Amino acid sequence: MANVKLLFYGTEKTDSANMNLQCFNNIANELSICINDNDTSNELIISFDKETSIRFSRELRKQIALMD
Repeated sequence: MANVKLLFYGTEKTDSANMNLQCFNNIANELSICINDNDTSNELIISFDKETSIRFSRELRKQIALMD
């Protein structure tokens, strides 16, 4: 298994440019999502098992389809 970590940054439009989101597979073989606020150094982490990760990805796709 490769060690891969994706990093996404917020937008200036929503005043979230100083925030980033990391997505990675943790040591418990779960999907972890970490949101960092670079202004305050706050960090929030949530982890999902495989079943919940699949449901989450489906919901993301639904919400993206609703975007203009």
